[in-house]
Amino acid sequence: METFRSRMRRFTSKFSNVIAEQEDLSEADIPSSSRGGEIEILNDIVSTEAEYDGALKELSQDLLPLFQDSTIFNASDVLTLFGNVEDLYDLHHTMFGPELYHRLRKREKPASVTIQTLVLRFGQLFIDYSSSFDAYFSYVQNRPKSEALMRERATDIKFVLNQTSKSLGKFQELLKVPIRRLDVYLNALESVKNCKIDVKLQQIMYNAGDVINRQFRYGEALWALERLPIGELNIKDQMLFRIDDLTVKKEYHLIGRPKMRCVFLFTKCIIITKRVPLGKDALPFRKGGEYEELKLKGQIDSETIETRNLWMRDICEVLGLRKELQLKTGEFGNTFLKNPFLQLKKSCRDEG
Repeated sequence: METFRSRMRRFTSKFSNVIAEQEDLSEADIPSSSRGGEIEILNDIVSTEAEYDGALKELSQDLLPLFQDSTIFNASDVLTLFGNVEDLYDLHHTMFGPELYHRLRKREKPASVTIQTLVLRFGQLFIDYSSSFDAYFSYVQNRPKSEALMRERATDIKFVLNQTSKSLGKFQELLKVPIRRLDVYLNALESVKNCKIDVKLQQIMYNAGDVINRQFRYGEALWALERLPIGELNIKDQMLFRIDDLTVKKEYHLIGRPKMRCVFLFTKCIIITKRVPLGKDALPFRKGGEYEELKLKGQIDSETIETRNLWMRDICEVLGLRKELQLKTGEFGNTFLKNPFLQLKKSCRDEG
């Protein structure tokens, strides 16, 4: 039976010829400066996806079991070292990779497949798998801890790696591959915008890019939260239900525009953060507290009903876990997450 990676390799050799046969790709459709560039970009994504799948397989199925079976590393250390690489492998090997191959290969009639069609399929793929891609922000969050453990236990790691052909340096580079792959996707999404696309397609490509960008935003924010002195709010003992970029506004301010913030919904608290400008490696704590202290009530407003429903569902679950905070029947509809401090509104924009 033909494997996924062999199909990808076979398709790579044929991919460039698909568009060359199309009658739609005239100079009127594609600027001469970028003609053929988009095909090369998409071709590279398809061909390197199989290589990336192989790297994830090596990490999750070859190297990870060695460390799990080792007597010098406990389960916590192994999890810190590898993060959720198994989730990433499952995502790409069983879902994203095969679907990428299918969508860029699929065509109804030769003349119907334009560059714009392939760009649309490429961008839509990230949107369709956006929730699954959120596995990456956990990997991003864990990377600084993994690198720190790598430095502290270098000798022990080398001892385990002696059973393989991998050096410590190659192992370190292999663990960086998932982050670099996100950059590859993001650069490809930015580059294919050079082709002639309409406003609707531009929005799709923007949303696809945001799927990748938020993995870095959320992962870095969660890592920074672990290092913040935020009093009695011990987030390490709490479950994270949701995280979103939301517009936050102090209701008692009559002037001033709302600010974009990362907002975290934990089991016992809500935390609002703000990214420090000028590229500083910090994320200051802005406001937060346990539900009893903030007496949070009010409403969630969002650009999509799906986002609002997800927040409402998780909030209900949180409140259900804490009986003293359960709302009366009929009260939930219009009264949640509204207090003298803040108002939350879902936004797709990001603030530097």
